[in-house]
Amino acid sequence: MKEIKLYTRGDDAGISSGTNLAIYACCKFGILKNVSLIPVSPYIKNTYEIFKDLEDTNFGLHITLTCEWLNIKWGPLSEKISVRSIIDENGYFFPDGKKLFDNKPERKEMEKEIEAQFEYIESIGFKISYADIHMGIGWIYNIEDFINELCRKKGIIFVDGLYRKFPEFNYNYNKFLINLENLEYGEYILISHPAFKTEEMKFYSTSWENADSIIEKRSFDAGILLDEKVKEIIKRKKIKLAKFKKGE
Repeated sequence: MKEIKLYTRGDDAGISSGTNLAIYACCKFGILKNVSLIPVSPYIKNTYEIFKDLEDTNFGLHITLTCEWLNIKWGPLSEKISVRSIIDENGYFFPDGKKLFDNKPERKEMEKEIEAQFEYIESIGFKISYADIHMGIGWIYNIEDFINELCRKKGIIFVDGLYRKFPEFNYNYNKFLINLENLEYGEYILISHPAFKTEEMKFYSTSWENADSIIEKRSFDAGILLDEKVKEIIKRKKIKLAKFKKGE
């Protein structure tokens, strides 16, 4: 049977209260079905209490070995002395994959931290159904192969690269609606970073984008996932909102 299947994924859960609240709303009242959790983020400890009643939502590990933010820093869950090659002189993750690679990280230390992140996110209550990678560092020493094998052992799915990306809309509402209307049969993934504008979001800026721009884009994502017109198109076109599941 031909169908349109849309995997909606909200990334960066745990980085701020505004992110957590937006993701909750988008799952509870919108079209968000899959939530990727950053286990090293500053607001991760209370995410389970916020999300625990979201029965129709899949949770995934957003494997994180970098930190792109200028004013917010995070580092490993492993003891720092045991993963020295993947952190800077202050004990934080490098801002991107290139800087991490330039530091000549030891693959065994990357593996150790990835395993620690799985263990931690499960220890706070989450049942993990899938994994993906924050900031695309899977190419470093082919660590993606290790992640794939680890997911296989855990009986979950590694979703990076599996699905066709939702057509680009460049944060244009009308373009998004047109693309949604024009979806043909197949499986698509819509990756978003929903957030509400809260006080701590003003600290989230990078070397290439200021906080105001980031807030604007993430608020747009939240709006799309909650939008009534979007829901109407999905219903009319019989688009299946899908959750990542082993075997699908």
